[in-house]
Amino acid sequence: MRKRVIGCLIVGMLALGLGGVVKAEEASVTKTETSVMKVEKKEPVKQDDSSEVKEPEKQVDPTNSFDIVGNKTNLKNKIDSLTYSITAEKKAELTARVEKLTTMEEVRAIEQELDKLIMEQKLQMQKDAVSEVIKTFYKQGKLSKDESDKLLKRIAESKTVEEVDAIYGEVSHLVNPNALIERKEKLIKKIKELMNQGKLTKDQGDAFLKRVEAGLLEEWDQIEVEVDKQVKDNEATLVLNYS
Repeated sequence: MRKRVIGCLIVGMLALGLGGVVKAEEASVTKTETSVMKVEKKEPVKQDDSSEVKEPEKQVDPTNSFDIVGNKTNLKNKIDSLTYSITAEKKAELTARVEKLTTMEEVRAIEQELDKLIMEQKLQMQKDAVSEVIKTFYKQGKLSKDESDKLLKRIAESKTVEEVDAIYGEVSHLVNPNALIERKEKLIKKIKELMNQGKLTKDQGDAFLKRVEAGLLEEWDQIEVEVDKQVKDNEATLVLNYS
């Protein structure tokens, strides 16, 4: 009898133990399910818009902008500056080409051409100016014909303004700062004397004097030639009137 009671107690304890285990497992499952549900109910985390990666804005390269009107005006101004040793036909042709420009490449191409023409013009102007100085020195006896010819040949063959300036530097010591004043005063004196002598009329003399005042050295030489011719013409007319 005692053994049966002990056996029943053991079975009861086992039953209770097993029940506790079952309840514990059920509680664990319930807790786990609740945790999962809580996780599933969590709202998604909002990201800060400022952290988003944005594409950089495209920068406009100012060198690629094309102001057709402004570029045409600039090129036309350069054409207008070509006033020396260029034909009217050439200037008209350049202007017509500018009017047809539509791309920046065309603008750059004709701009380079005009810049070259401007440099060539500057060179030619300097060549002509220094050549006149050499010729004047020859007329004044400051240079021999051989010296003058060699210098003029070198000027003609010069490729840059600097070369021409260097040639002028070689003869600049021959320049007399009073030479132009003396030449002008000499011609004015000659014209006035011819007027006083009656070999030039007052109107003729005044017209020559006005040109001398406004002219330069190379023009004075031509004026003196015309003065001498006018005197001869007046003398011939006077002889005819008396015959």
